[in-house]
Amino acid sequence: MKIKSIEEFKENCINKYCNRNTIYNEKTCLRESKQNQCYKKYVHKIEKKNEKIQYQKQEWEEKKKAYFSGEIDSLYDEIEIDEKDIELKKILFKRDLSIAYDGNSYFRDWIDKCVIFNYIFTDEERKEFVLNNFFKYSHNQFFYLDVVHIESRARNPELKYEPTNCVIGGRYIHYFLDNYFDLVTGEKMNEERRNYWLNRLKKYVKGL
Repeated sequence: MKIKSIEEFKENCINKYCNRNTIYNEKTCLRESKQNQCYKKYVHKIEKKNEKIQYQKQEWEEKKKAYFSGEIDSLYDEIEIDEKDIELKKILFKRDLSIAYDGNSYFRDWIDKCVIFNYIFTDEERKEFVLNNFFKYSHNQFFYLDVVHIESRARNPELKYEPTNCVIGGRYIHYFLDNYFDLVTGEKMNEERRNYWLNRLKKYVKGL
């Protein structure tokens, strides 16, 4: 993963976008000392991620050698099934889509089923989203429906399988929300703008 320059990092701070995806604070985040401190933490985190990626690549190469030499029977470990996740999807598919979940999350017509696109966006926002993103979200890799969490699973693990904390959304829009891109324009957004979208999701779920 590429590490941003400190100039780019600070520019994002000024534009109220948190490079570390934490809570933006206008009182402290504009201070140079705070920015320098955060930049060190950011660099350390990316370096650790890069080390992990490199290790995984080496581990994969070693596993391939072992497989082709006959030392192991399979390249892949057994996948552990998350029963709670399956049950959650069954509830959400029935509630949000009025269809049964059969293990399939791939839908070419995902945009017709995405709760965020159909029930959160206004008519104007839907038009703008399509205008801004049509050629991007039409790729095969985005033809999936995800469980979109409102409150972070990392910060609120007790809400991971809570239906009132989730909606069914398209993977493309889910990616935007998780990575601080505005859901309609696709432009970088700050914490305040992200909370605006999350509050609209909360309001929708409360009204069900």
